[in-house]
Amino acid sequence: MTHTRATLRQYRGLVGAFLLFGLAYLFAPLAETRFWPVTTPFERTVLTSVQDGGASELAGGAVKLRGDCEYRGIEVFLGARGKGVRIPGAHFKDRPQERGEGRQEWGRLYVPIPDFMIDQTFADVLHSCYRGERYLTRTHFW
Repeated sequence: MTHTRATLRQYRGLVGAFLLFGLAYLFAPLAETRFWPVTTPFERTVLTSVQDGGASELAGGAVKLRGDCEYRGIEVFLGARGKGVRIPGAHFKDRPQERGEGRQEWGRLYVPIPDFMIDQTFADVLHSCYRGERYLTRTHFW
């Protein structure tokens, strides 16, 4: 009987540790997005209509705050943050002049929606800041 109780306590502790680890894995990305973003918000300087008004190209810049993170993609959504619908196909047509920390400028950020709808969108940029590709850091871009 004593061995059974001790075994149950061990398993309870093990299950509790796994639950804490799981919760940390779920909430760490939210904390990182809020408190340790990779870039500052994108500052748009030029908005150009392309493809007969069916798409847009943005020019502007942002400051990269964490030089150890590698760019992995951008996701643009139509609607309000948290309720938006992802618009596939958004991408940078040019690379930034500087890849480390500091100010980065782009002249051709392609977004497949008309220019008059840009203010109804939001975007997140994804970076790999840690080993492997399993966990990407999401930063609110605009």
